[in-house]
Amino acid sequence: MQTNLKDNWGFILFAVGSLVAYLGLVAVDWINGTLRDQFVTQTINWYLVAFVFFVILVVWGEKRPLSLRWVWICAILFRVLLLFTTPTLSDDVYRYMWDGYVATEGVSPFAFPIDSPELDYLDIPQRALANNTWMASPYMPVAQWIFWGLALVFPLHPFFFQLLMVIFDLLSGWLIYQLLILGNYPKHRLILYLLNPFVIVEVAHGAHVDAWMICLFLAAFWLTFRSEQSAKSIWSPILMAGST
Repeated sequence: MQTNLKDNWGFILFAVGSLVAYLGLVAVDWINGTLRDQFVTQTINWYLVAFVFFVILVVWGEKRPLSLRWVWICAILFRVLLLFTTPTLSDDVYRYMWDGYVATEGVSPFAFPIDSPELDYLDIPQRALANNTWMASPYMPVAQWIFWGLALVFPLHPFFFQLLMVIFDLLSGWLIYQLLILGNYPKHRLILYLLNPFVIVEVAHGAHVDAWMICLFLAAFWLTFRSEQSAKSIWSPILMAGST
């Protein structure tokens, strides 16, 4: 069910308040070069502002119709804003970059720990930024395909990993919407995922590979339930296995 945005003051309040919060996070990152260390209090404060407005929207959305068009616009806008921050709340993306890089050089990410002397000839700045250098990669092959593909095609920069994870994340939103339709649930409950600050920050800022995992998981369910014929397809268990 759609409604005119000008009549939906609850959504306007959410949109403006959330926009200010995400711009605040971007400002902290641009000014200080990090969202951590002595600036973590500012980060938490802006995050809490975003979360408060999210809760307001969830309550509002249960009582009044929401414009799904504007839900998607806000979801995309907030993610795009955080694409212009450098991941600092987590250093996982540098492990992704390292794994992808060594794979493009013909070395298995599972063969050696990052700090292994055997890999000294492959030394790049991302090596020192990656976490758990004492161990080989903990990420499974389906994730490694993503790391390898990005490292093969694009420069080794967090932005490209953030961008791809956002694409997977938005696709997950679309799949959730389709599942809500199939299950005859209220479509506006898409906001519980699509506008959730935790999801937005962890994916658009953190570039976490969980976005790929969730997308495969939801795709498996969608293929299973969209029709009886599709339930017989081999792709659903393959995607579920890939997610796992």
